[in-house]
Amino acid sequence: MDLERLRRRRKNVEVQLQEGQLSKLDLIRVIDDGAGIPFEDVSEFFSRLGGSWKQSTPKTDSGRIIHGEKGQGRFKAFALGDQVKWLSASQGKSFSVGASKSDLKNFRISDAQRTDRNGCTVEIEEVTRDFEIWAEDGFATQIRDVFALQLYEDPDFAIVYDGEKSMRAKPSLTFSLTKFRLS
Repeated sequence: MDLERLRRRRKNVEVQLQEGQLSKLDLIRVIDDGAGIPFEDVSEFFSRLGGSWKQSTPKTDSGRIIHGEKGQGRFKAFALGDQVKWLSASQGKSFSVGASKSDLKNFRISDAQRTDRNGCTVEIEEVTRDFEIWAEDGFATQIRDVFALQLYEDPDFAIVYDGEKSMRAKPSLTFSLTKFRLS
């Protein structure tokens, strides 16, 4: 099974930011309600860097634009925090995958447990500095801009960023073209 099939049914993504006691930003959590990562495929998915399946597949079967075609996304999470954990639920099994910035070649995979849900959560902990990525800093607008085409093309897809629920595309959004005459 390839990752495209995993993301095909995802309709909602939520980004949660949590304040810390010693720093303003302590935890970044990204939750999606997609199909999750199948436990049988997790070792293969986390064993290599680059060469993503996304390079040859610009859209999912349902037409959603795919982001992250370089295959480096999981490592980019370590630019934000020292510890990263993926919590996945798929095909009746849930498990976690964790790694530390100090040992990027060693991803720890937990044993699988039974579950009746699907989805994937990424938790970035030990955030290295107080990034200005809160919705009140205007970062939610930047996220909406990055995913604008995807939000526009799929009105059922939504992003909730730091509690801001206005990340769903407006069905009434239209574009107008102006004609220019060169003389």
